Amino acid sequence: MKNQCARSSSDHRLSTGQLIFASSLSKLLASCIAYPHEIVRSRLQDAGHARSIHQQSSTPTTKFREYKNVRDAIKTIAKDEGLRGFYRGILPTLLRTVPAAVLTLLSYEKMREYLADNFSDVSTK
Repeated sequence: MKNQCARSSSDHRLSTGQLIFASSLSKLLASCIAYPHEIVRSRLQDAGHARSIHQQSSTPTTKFREYKNVRDAIKTIAKDEGLRGFYRGILPTLLRTVPAAVLTLLSYEKMREYLADNFSDVSTK
């Protein structure tokens, strides 16, 4: 993404706006692709935690969903909640991770440019 934006620029340096656009779009895409994995992982962790609490309790009152393995968790979520179940809660996650990714990439790129401009020994590649 960054290289594509740099091709349109004459000096191969991205403007701040281009950096913000490239980093936010790449983080948005990466998060949307990886989020179903995060849902399955967190559901399995929650089930394990609930099982240990349930076993320690003398009077178990709360029911919890138990998964046999990753495949079972995926099948159960897909059957019970559909595709929407794999993306539940993605908006708060994006509101947290996209700005963090933008700040990280922007500060890295600007610091790299500053060092390259002011210290001739620093390589730009």
